[in-house]
Amino acid sequence: MACEILVKSALPLHPDKYPRGHIVVIKDTPCAWGKKECLPDYVVIHLTDATREQVDHYMKGWRMRFKYEIVAENDQGYRIKVSADLLNISLSGRGSELRSDMKDYIMAVWNAQIYSYNNYEVVIDIPKPVDLQELKTDIWDKFSDKIDKRLYYFTEAGVDIVVNAGGFMEITKQQALNYIRCRLDD
Repeated sequence: MACEILVKSALPLHPDKYPRGHIVVIKDTPCAWGKKECLPDYVVIHLTDATREQVDHYMKGWRMRFKYEIVAENDQGYRIKVSADLLNISLSGRGSELRSDMKDYIMAVWNAQIYSYNNYEVVIDIPKPVDLQELKTDIWDKFSDKIDKRLYYFTEAGVDIVVNAGGFMEITKQQALNYIRCRLDD
């Protein structure tokens, strides 16, 4: 049995949208694609010798994880360190920064003061009363969508080849591996 992979081929108009090369969905064949699932926004890669189940791991997500540590506590509040889990950051560190909008959000919504801040962690002073679990959940909800990506993606060159072929290409799983990259290796 064969399968088909829908890959984002156009550059996103908005930074929160899927990047070029993003693996959107994998379906067993025969499958039907909608009118929008074609060029210029998407390409379809038909794997002649693999099922969806055999390549479904390419849909695996990669999310930044956060660690939370109470550094100090007194009657007025907590000093909390929120840091990026370095185990999930690529060797290059690309995409790992705790962005300034995260810092601004924590200050505005949680009435926190920044004690220290760098690319990988922020230490905040937050007044009591505060529900620490609610704080953790809110931070995760607010920022996970900004940094959630597929762990695997198709290279620019791979997408270009399929675009030049008219938006559809039949290849083997082995051939596809020449164009699939893992973000942890970036």
